[in-house]
Amino acid sequence: MSLPLTLRSATRSPPDRSPSRTGCCICLRPATYTILNFPGDDIEATADALAAKGVTFERYEGVDEHGVFRLGGPPIAWFKDPAGNILSIIFLG
Repeated sequence: MSLPLTLRSATRSPPDRSPSRTGCCICLRPATYTILNFPGDDIEATADALAAKGVTFERYEGVDEHGVFRLGGPPIAWFKDPAGNILSIIFLG
């Protein structure tokens, strides 16, 4: 598995105010694919409970009023974590 990485130059000033140093830092970008599935028994109830707590589900073509996709494969609903990674709840029944 590869991580979505970006390398960039970073400049920082040391606490003693000596001349700043330039180095390289690794910046992670959010994944553009589902990185974690949470299985559940009642996807509609779970989606409604998460929505009531402020979770916003992704609105892809084919999702229903709960944000659940049912047009092939197991019912699944996608949402993003605070970093922008795509997570899902899924019914594997």
